[in-house]
Amino acid sequence: RVPELHFFSFDPENQAGLLRAFPTSVIRLGSDPRWDRVFKRSETTHPRVDELAKEFADLPRPWIVVGSAWNTDVLEQAGEYSTAPSKGFSGTLWVVPHKTSPRSISEIEILLRERGWTPIRTNREERIRPAGRIAVLVDEIGFLAELYSQMDLAWVGGGFGSSIHSTIEPAIYGLPLVGGPNGRQKFDEISILEKQGQLIIMERRGGGHSLSSLFEFFKGQVSPAVRQSWREQNGEHRGASQRIWIDLMTCVKKD
Repeated sequence: RVPELHFFSFDPENQAGLLRAFPTSVIRLGSDPRWDRVFKRSETTHPRVDELAKEFADLPRPWIVVGSAWNTDVLEQAGEYSTAPSKGFSGTLWVVPHKTSPRSISEIEILLRERGWTPIRTNREERIRPAGRIAVLVDEIGFLAELYSQMDLAWVGGGFGSSIHSTIEPAIYGLPLVGGPNGRQKFDEISILEKQGQLIIMERRGGGHSLSSLFEFFKGQVSPAVRQSWREQNGEHRGASQRIWIDLMTCVKKD
């Protein structure tokens, strides 16, 4: 006998499709345990993040971060939809590369300079403030999830490459999020964050939006109360692992 099938769906819209494919199964709606891992990390501040926040505290806001950045996240939005500085944008760009090999860092540094930014590497001892628009190039690893806590808006990298990276990491801080479409179907939280208005997926390059216009859009649409609402909605996913474990143990006892 085929054992009873239990599915844990993280998005209500998946339930109908699962029932059509497996009409005798049990569908349980819950949250992805990956949220728990991110919440756990957020409970402890990272010392390096504290150091960088203090060191660059004089740089103008807003702070917009390109997290897990590939070259495509810097290069292929080089038209209207670009990391290039826009008229009226007076903030600071932070770039956290997906790869921190010397070649990768140098390539992104060159691309930033070509687009009018003056990059400052965090892993170098000199701290002379150059003139022009500053891009903080984080050539270190291990604390992007915590660094999001210091930002005002996040571009999540990879969405115009192999696959968009974690949107959960910046989402828990109530940040407005932007990313590309590639790989979106693999993660239920993408549609969840879109539905609650926290995430914009750019379906194509050259969408007519600069970082400045994106920030202006979010600034007009996103009040502190909205960001708090996002934090609270995302906070409801906390404890997902325990809830799933309890459901599994209940199923075992019944069998």
